[in-house]
Parts: sequence; structure tokens; C-alpha cells
Amino acid sequence: MSALTLTYLHQSLQRSFLSIEQKLAIEQVRQVGRNLDAELADLSQATYDWSNWDDAYTYLQNPTKDFSNRHASPAALKGIGVKFFALLDNQHNPVFSEAIDLKTAEIENGSSRRM
Repeated sequence: MSALTLTYLHQSLQRSFLSIEQKLAIEQVRQVGRNLDAELADLSQATYDWSNWDDAYTYLQNPTKDFSNRHASPAALKGIGVKFFALLDNQHNPVFSEAIDLKTAEIENGSSRRM
């Protein structure tokens, strides 16, 4: 093959590879954007779920099983990806605390303090 043919093939292949790499890079950036959007949606949901603290305030004044069962059950904590959750009184004493295994939603031994 002549040098001219080899040069042409080299340039042609190089343009093809650059085009492929550019398409892959664009797709990867789009995937990162989709992942960030999903994380933001999850964060928004968790923020919405926990934004109304009236129940938590009431619970701290008068602890009941109803609050911990509805708002801080192992399944609820697992659903928002929270491994440890605690509510403290004004003296920083735990009124409620719990740690769970995020894979199984099982309460970790010795971690639970429920009313």
C-alpha cells in the first residue's frame, strides 16, 4: 500500500474513533445527569416526608408507640435509606433511637430505644 493510502486510512479510522468516543462521552454525561435527577427526587421525597415535624414535637412531649410505629419503623427507615435515627430531648437525652440493617430492615441488636 502506498503511503497516501495508509495516511488516508489512519485519518479515517482516527475520525471514526473520535466520533465513537464523543458519542460515548455524551451518553455518560447524560447518565450522570439522570443519576443526579434520581438522587434529587429521592432527597426531595425524604425531605417532604420528614418536613412536618409537628408529630415529632408532640412525640417528644408525650412519647407514644404510634409515632415510632408510623414514622420510624424499620421499614420506613429502610425506605429512605436511613441507618440510624434518633430524637433527643432538650437535655440531649435520647427519647427514641434505632439503628437498622439497611439490607434486611432488621433492628440491630441493642440499638433500639422505643417508647
